Amino acid sequence: MDADEFVTEMAGTIDKFDINNDTVITSLKIVTNLQTFGPWGDENGAPFTIPVQSGSGIVGFFGRSGVYLDAIGVYVSPI
Repeated sequence: MDADEFVTEMAGTIDKFDINNDTVITSLKIVTNLQTFGPWGDENGAPFTIPVQSGSGIVGFFGRSGVYLDAIGVYVSPI
């Protein structure tokens, strides 16, 4: 990433997975003001997006998992 680049959105897909029919994140991508990274994983299932308001950027993120990633959240700050 460049010094003037910041994360504006995280997006991906969720779907049922494994024999327990758990809902998990099946793909993930990171969008900046200059480019897109990913998607990583298989883009199967329902799409989701975590956008931020104009003038803000994602400065960190966190997740929850068992065997697979099943939740993700972000920290947002003014740019």
